[in-house]
Amino acid sequence: MGLFSAVARGSIYGPYLLMLSYTGNPKSKERTALVGKGITFDSGGYNLKPTGHMETMRCDMAGAAAVLYTMKSIAQLGIRKNVTAYLPVCENMISSRAYKPGDVFKAFDGTTVEILSTDAEGRLVMADTIAYAVHRHKPSRIIEASTLTGACVTTFGELYAALLTNNEDLRTLLENASAKTGERIWSLPLDKDYSIGLDSDIADIRNINPERTGGTIAGGLFLERFAKETPFAHLDIAGTAWLSKERGVNPKNATGFGVRLLTEAISCL
Repeated sequence: MGLFSAVARGSIYGPYLLMLSYTGNPKSKERTALVGKGITFDSGGYNLKPTGHMETMRCDMAGAAAVLYTMKSIAQLGIRKNVTAYLPVCENMISSRAYKPGDVFKAFDGTTVEILSTDAEGRLVMADTIAYAVHRHKPSRIIEASTLTGACVTTFGELYAALLTNNEDLRTLLENASAKTGERIWSLPLDKDYSIGLDSDIADIRNINPERTGGTIAGGLFLERFAKETPFAHLDIAGTAWLSKERGVNPKNATGFGVRLLTEAISCL
């Protein structure tokens, strides 16, 4: 996992990939993979986050937390579905060993990635994890949740998470779950034309579009590449996972966004 280990190597704490499996219906061959981003602190690396954006970066593990507690909810409710969760956990820090802009690393599936920004670390960690999930369990579908892009916050503020998917059944499933739970999502196009900005001269792909346009869509397209042919849905929860003030039933700071949404979606498969 060259991408995952690259992100983690600037920290004194090693990376961990946690995997939890729940089999609610042993007779079924269907299995859903849930993947949650677990960056326990994100400094931005050498593309350092500015003051005002780094202080709350302990929230960058909100995707992993949501997936973890979705698994707990599924088990407690006895939902008759089969689910495996993958939680990549590490820090993105600066040190003499930290990865740098301009580096190239090889992913779990052999894809080479040029690093244009060390602050686009989440998609690197998630890409290796998604590729591993496909290899390990060949899941029927992958649903992934991550605080991935500042562009999502710019677009939706703290009210909606972005949904990007290559599968209409997954889109309908998650939109229906959103309507029922009140955890609001809005669909963005996973249009391949946006991926041109990720083309690299020295690797298979770059980790960001240097023009910094369509950032949320580019992040979703980067991740989808590693899902291969598996139906895939990406939830960018960057704005909804951590609030600047109390909003309705959600407190200031951490909200647990995604637990109700994902639990409802799994139960309705």
